[in-house]
Amino acid sequence: MRSANQASPAELMRIGNAGKRFAASGFNPKVLRTLDLLQKDEWKALDDSVVKVARSVITGIADLRSHNLVRDLGTLGVLIDEYERVTEVSAAEQNMTGIAPGQKDLPGYDIIGVPIPVTFKDFQVNIRTLEASRQRGVAMDTVTAELSARQVSLTLDEMVFNGSVVQVGSGVVYGYTNHPDRITGTLTDAWTDAVNRDIMTDVLAMLSAAEAINYRGPFTLYVPTSYMSVLREDYSTLKGDRTFLERILAIPEITEVKGTPSLQGTDLSGDEVLLVQMTSDVVDLSIGQDIVTVEWDTSGGLVTDFKVMAAMAPRVKSSSSSQTGVVHYTKA
Repeated sequence: MRSANQASPAELMRIGNAGKRFAASGFNPKVLRTLDLLQKDEWKALDDSVVKVARSVITGIADLRSHNLVRDLGTLGVLIDEYERVTEVSAAEQNMTGIAPGQKDLPGYDIIGVPIPVTFKDFQVNIRTLEASRQRGVAMDTVTAELSARQVSLTLDEMVFNGSVVQVGSGVVYGYTNHPDRITGTLTDAWTDAVNRDIMTDVLAMLSAAEAINYRGPFTLYVPTSYMSVLREDYSTLKGDRTFLERILAIPEITEVKGTPSLQGTDLSGDEVLLVQMTSDVVDLSIGQDIVTVEWDTSGGLVTDFKVMAAMAPRVKSSSSSQTGVVHYTKA
């Protein structure tokens, strides 16, 4: 159902300016996906390539989706998504009748706002090049769209782990590694250091730190991509012994171990590990617009501009007592 100030499909067709048409539609990107230039099969090829790349790159966001930790905002018009941080109430009481007056609590709460930035990458299609490929019966070249989608996906995943530079007033997009209330600690050493490391001691220490403040899983363990090859090694020199990965996954509270370039660092020497409780009181993903490709023309119609874009942000949450189910250990 469209709102009272949203134009009907017939009215939208009469609006020539793409920006005005976009606003009149209630910021529905479908109105920017016309068949004026690209044909239906070309749009399908473009969309398929963008989705394929996004799925292959994204780790943190895919995990939030797989755990159903997604909040659909329904529109690009939501600039800030809020959640309530509620105070604890007193313990329950016991007696043999249940009719004695109990202590009546009224929880307090404050509102935390998280900005929803637009992440985007632009590219262009020259209509002469497009027409030449059609004349030859060659499918549309989607390489540029795939490269653009890769950059958008990498930035989105980076935001889940390391936050965003976007800030609206006091509203900040925190990631797992920079949330001020995360549990922090020190690794015995880099997990690539076979002499000084103690991987299982580190993992168990992280788990104990979360359990000490009543976060009990299910947890996902995130490591730099360079650590995954280490975790596939045998735990000891005993023949047939289990790998580090198998030993970690034998811990019931840890359901997944994932490698991600977002913990790798620009010099590929990232030595940090995350343990995240995958529940809605710890984190969810607010989506105003999922990854989509839109178009508009410039240069008198000789060039068509495309934008791969998404409006989403993680909400890494903490309690009123400044506690959260995110454990972040780094090398000293």
